[in-house]
Amino acid sequence: MKVLGSALLFLFIAACSTFSSIDEGVASLRGQNINSLINIIGLPSAEQNIAGRKIFVWDTSQTVSTTTAVPIYNPSGFNSYVYAPSSAEYVCTIKVVVDENDIIQSHELEGNIGGCQRWSRRISAALGS
Repeated sequence: MKVLGSALLFLFIAACSTFSSIDEGVASLRGQNINSLINIIGLPSAEQNIAGRKIFVWDTSQTVSTTTAVPIYNPSGFNSYVYAPSSAEYVCTIKVVVDENDIIQSHELEGNIGGCQRWSRRISAALGS
């Protein structure tokens, strides 16, 4: 039980640092041209115009399949395992609003650690956030 608790705490801390590095990194680029962010995390998935605002969107989604060993307890003392398939959905969306000169004004972030981690690493490496 302690191991499970420690693992959950580690994931929580890792998730917080992933999101904070993206939030802090993109916020530190506010007032700069969108190319400064593109140079760090790559080309966006889409460019949108909504309500007179220009929005750059980085979006990723991936389903990861794994096999998990599930223990079967036998009263005779012999324990065995059944291997059950499982999957996880890794998603991340970063939306960055720019002005008419492509200067970063604001941003939004949605997703989970699995989806956002690659952009978090790039931002941390480039900006030290």
